[in-house]
Amino acid sequence: MFFPKLKAYREKIFSVNKFGSLIFGESVPDGCFADCQNLTGDKYPLMSVRDKRAEYKSSYPLSFDGESVSAVLDTPSGLLVCTETAVFLDGVKIEGAVLSGYSPARQAILMGRNIFISPDGVYIKCTDEGVTASLCNFTHRAPSGTLTYCTEDGTDVFPVFFGDIPSSASPGDTLVISDGYKMELLGYTGEKWTKQYDLYFRIALPDEFTGISEGEAVHIKSRGTILSDGYYTVKTVFSDSLVLGGNLKAEGEITDVTISRRIPPMDFALEHNNRLWACRYGENNEGEFVNEIYASKLGDPTEWGSFQGISTDSYTVTLGCPGEFTGAGKVGNEIVFFKEDCLIRVLGSTPSDFTVYTVPGRGIEKGQSKSLVNLGERLFYKSAEGITVYDGTLPFLISERDAFTGFSESVAESSGGKYIIAMTSPRGERAVYVYDTVNGLWLREDDRFHTICMFRKDGNLFHVCRDNNRVFVRDSSKITEGNGFLPLFGEVAFIPEEEKEVLWEARTGKLCRNITSYNKRVRALRFSLTLGEDAHFKVFIKPDSSAEERELFHLDKKTDGIFSCTVRVPECKFFTLRFKGKGDFTLHGFEAVTGFTGEVTDIE
Repeated sequence: MFFPKLKAYREKIFSVNKFGSLIFGESVPDGCFADCQNLTGDKYPLMSVRDKRAEYKSSYPLSFDGESVSAVLDTPSGLLVCTETAVFLDGVKIEGAVLSGYSPARQAILMGRNIFISPDGVYIKCTDEGVTASLCNFTHRAPSGTLTYCTEDGTDVFPVFFGDIPSSASPGDTLVISDGYKMELLGYTGEKWTKQYDLYFRIALPDEFTGISEGEAVHIKSRGTILSDGYYTVKTVFSDSLVLGGNLKAEGEITDVTISRRIPPMDFALEHNNRLWACRYGENNEGEFVNEIYASKLGDPTEWGSFQGISTDSYTVTLGCPGEFTGAGKVGNEIVFFKEDCLIRVLGSTPSDFTVYTVPGRGIEKGQSKSLVNLGERLFYKSAEGITVYDGTLPFLISERDAFTGFSESVAESSGGKYIIAMTSPRGERAVYVYDTVNGLWLREDDRFHTICMFRKDGNLFHVCRDNNRVFVRDSSKITEGNGFLPLFGEVAFIPEEEKEVLWEARTGKLCRNITSYNKRVRALRFSLTLGEDAHFKVFIKPDSSAEERELFHLDKKTDGIFSCTVRVPECKFFTLRFKGKGDFTLHGFEAVTGFTGEVTDIE
């Protein structure tokens, strides 16, 4: 008697061997994560743990008189640190560099070897002889002043005519003419008027001058009609008078004289082509409401009122687009000022050909200016809709729309082709989010001590934390290179202390959702992984729509190469996995073995 041949069901395998990004939405693709902590994409497509960080424990470079750090900049002269009221260079306090208290928008901007600190207006000059600091704002007041025509060296001149060429003149007569920027003295030969030399004017005050140098542009304000309020270039300085370039209507007396050298109020600033650029939406020095972009004189961030009609002049332009400025950056040869809903692009090399364009688009979110980073000739920043990139064309999102809505206190930097941003969620949770530009991955790391700024030095990325200005180097593996330490200040050997362990975690979305047969189930999981010394690895499973999670697998011994194992699971149509552990770990992949209900199958 022959029995009918039974049909053999082939084992079906669902595999994941490529691990992707953190996904913020409801639908999480296979291999991606609904949540994760302290993973990295360095071994992509494998799942692995971030490098250990290391903390600088010595109190000497971190105390800074007990004040919070507001800005850090690596310079050719050493590491510059701004606190709330002081500036330190290589751990030494700079005398004369006085800041105006904590400012979330404070920036330390490198210009050659020198440093400009905004919005405080502190200019630090670094030379072989030493470091000096000065305040860019200066004011000198006097009850009265006398204005006379003179040559550049201060010799008095007595013109006969002013303004237009007279209908009749005698040989030897002189005439003052002006083009609005400077004056010239013409002499009459009997046949024609010829230029003799450039003409200047002297302002004499009853007391001595200090703090003004030749070549500076000063702002003069007074009562009287012969001298307009505005900027004038200093040609010669005497103990009781100044020789100035500009336009003087006539000789005479003025009263209530104020001579000042002032930088404009700055919302944000940056250096580009040896000029300092800044923007302002609000009141200026005169108390007038402005919406402006301006640039300093070429090579001199203390000069903002030099308007002589030459290529080294300062520059100012008024904008029509409303709203506060939210940040400033540069990409290629283009300067970009941001508002929340637009980008203001500035092109050109000299004031005569500077061109300003306003482009509607996702700008930097208000209060998130420190999220701006130039990485790979692209600007990365946090907009109101998410993390955005501007490459010189139009801004576009690299995060899911509204994934970071409500996140605040953002601080960002770049390292190794990664955009790294620390943020606080609407629930008050602090974390570091890392975008791998090479693989297009978003991952999350812990930020236990609340990063307040990041800086790069000698190719390494450092975090400065709010908790007592603690400083961490991001990759502790660099510590073992060279002399076994990474100096922060000069060659002082502060040896960072490495993290003892890295705790990590990851949760998948729903897996095996493509099983459509009503009697087909997941029966087992096979894992391939590598575990390092003193590390452990746990897997938890949540079958189907169960609210309960159960531990599925646990390994706490170092593996010899790639370790593979198969684990039976409760029969289910789909499931969610959560991985948890500490230490060095790499997951090469896992497989889900499926079969029909009632089918007998040997599972290894």
